[in-house]
Amino acid sequence: MEFRQWLESKQHDKLLAEIRPVVLKMLYKMHAREEEVEDIAQKVLISVWRNLTGDLGSLPKPEKFNAWLWKVAHNTFINYIMSKEKRRMPTIPEPLHVVAPEEAEEDERIPAMKKAYQLLRPMDRQIIDLFYFQGIKTPEIAKMLDIPKGTVKRRLHTARKRLEQQMKYV
Repeated sequence: MEFRQWLESKQHDKLLAEIRPVVLKMLYKMHAREEEVEDIAQKVLISVWRNLTGDLGSLPKPEKFNAWLWKVAHNTFINYIMSKEKRRMPTIPEPLHVVAPEEAEEDERIPAMKKAYQLLRPMDRQIIDLFYFQGIKTPEIAKMLDIPKGTVKRRLHTARKRLEQQMKYV
């Protein structure tokens, strides 16, 4: 059934059931932890439900629904992580074994970089993933996240610096 038909038929529960797997996939792409995905997905679906049962004028056009859903999922994910970080006491990882770059072989640095990447904040992992792993350019990332291009560049710079710092501890 098409998006507009779902809205007109008022079968919102069926629409939510159809988009739930899409939301889960989006959250996994945003690097949400497995144990948190269900909680965040529930919050996303509640937000979508509120928009569906509210004023239809506030909903996106059918052709922009996926982008709108991505934005709702992204904002909910960021809010969830930020509220969680406010409650958590900061922890500093103990230095394991620092190896000078010239001493390290290529094969040894890859696992260390993966571990350092996992220690980054979700927002930093997301921006690195979008730019380096998915190959998305900064203007497209800016549109996806609905932020200025300069902010994308700053976040990339900050994420690289944090990754560099984490590499010192692994």
